[in-house]
Amino acid sequence: MPHVTEELWQSLPFSFDGREESIMISRFPEAGDCPVFEKDAQTMEEIIEIITVIRTIRAENNIKPSAELPLKLALEEGLKNAISEKLEYIIKLARVKDVEFVDTFTPDKETASSLVKGGTLYIPLAGFIDFSDEIKRLEKEIAKLQKDFDLCDKKLNNPNFLEKAQPEVVEKEKSKHTELSENLAHLKARLEEIRK
Repeated sequence: MPHVTEELWQSLPFSFDGREESIMISRFPEAGDCPVFEKDAQTMEEIIEIITVIRTIRAENNIKPSAELPLKLALEEGLKNAISEKLEYIIKLARVKDVEFVDTFTPDKETASSLVKGGTLYIPLAGFIDFSDEIKRLEKEIAKLQKDFDLCDKKLNNPNFLEKAQPEVVEKEKSKHTELSENLAHLKARLEEIRK
């Protein structure tokens, strides 16, 4: 269907060296001809992470897929602006309602929370779950993260690893160590809130 292809060619929003008026006489595009949308790709990765976390919380707490959960997002300003432009993806794919952006939020024991890149999300679960199950879920998650943290800590305290490993590998382990430490602190604080 050459006329459809030509129509699409004419509507491309960018140009490159060698692009002619018609696709029939243009050279075949090469790598680097098309624009790269790094910022949009990063935003989509963050949206996917938020959707995944919401779905994980839903699955771990046996919440029906049809139930629309309320959502509160405490995000960095730049990320908040980017996410708010694409909020319909989160609403449809994670089945949430009443999405609210907050600067600070103090969750009660009936609110699930999770760290995401650039902030924290909160889902009030009152009426959706049994909180003894949430305590078990958090204990399980803490045990898993503690195991990963101890392994990472052991590597970083091993002089042989520090001497023999590539600098970028060591740096990656250090950032992983920091991230695991923050996640553990967050989950332990959350567990204490629920137990009160």
